[in-house]
Amino acid sequence: MERSIQGVRMVTESVEGGANAPARQSTVLFAGDRSRPGVEDPARSAYSIQRLDLRKTFRVFVQEQRYQEIPLFDLLTEEEKNAFVKSGRHWTARHAARQGPASGEVRIVVEYEKTPQMETMFGCEAYKWLIVQRQERRQGETVSSAESRCEAWYLDVDESMKRYPGFSPRLIRNGFCFVTVNGEVPVLEKRGEVPRGLCVQSSTTSTNRTEMPTGEVWEQVHVRSLKTLLLSEERFSESIFEPPAGFRKMPVYPSRLSMARLDAARNLKMLGSRLGSALFRAKT
Repeated sequence: MERSIQGVRMVTESVEGGANAPARQSTVLFAGDRSRPGVEDPARSAYSIQRLDLRKTFRVFVQEQRYQEIPLFDLLTEEEKNAFVKSGRHWTARHAARQGPASGEVRIVVEYEKTPQMETMFGCEAYKWLIVQRQERRQGETVSSAESRCEAWYLDVDESMKRYPGFSPRLIRNGFCFVTVNGEVPVLEKRGEVPRGLCVQSSTTSTNRTEMPTGEVWEQVHVRSLKTLLLSEERFSESIFEPPAGFRKMPVYPSRLSMARLDAARNLKMLGSRLGSALFRAKT
């Protein structure tokens, strides 16, 4: 008999680009120390399963029928972190060698503020947070900046755990992505307390501004909203939080042998192209 585990199903609706843009629904399943997207979408090409108990994330590639195991760095010991980094040193060294010296730095400041505004959502107290992220970078004489302002509602941690026993706040991993250009050095600063609860509603406005050496200013505004449609208790099969049966495990970093094979195939392709061009010139 297949084992099951108590969990929570969360269905959200997000809109990118304003009120008239099409809405997109997505599902996330939480179960104690595990989470993953919903299993309803058969066309999904890839997805991730988070396993805090194993201190790793399974990255599943559906079409290739393969998966990777990515360690959760903040849960590893220093020895484990060093071992993982060392396992990919041959790969990272090759790509790092292609980069020149750092072209500058990108400064990132994130401010968190919990407001006194409170409402009842999904049977729990929810508090409104203001989150502001600012970025500034300089590439030669070109200066660019970006700012995002987010108003978000987070469920109270203690109440949400009592109301939904299958939910654990440890599954909520606050973070954000940023892009560096030409080996920029990121300088990150966080201000205020980071929210720990489950975000059930948010509205974010992002503004990107670039000042060109000619004095021309380019500006772009992006709006995104998210709201939770459903938050319900449910029991899930434990197997859905594992890579599908029959899928092969693939390494995070290609082995030296795999890299050598790729290099050989690339060199043969280039050689064939050059020979073909030489024969064409000889005929003409």
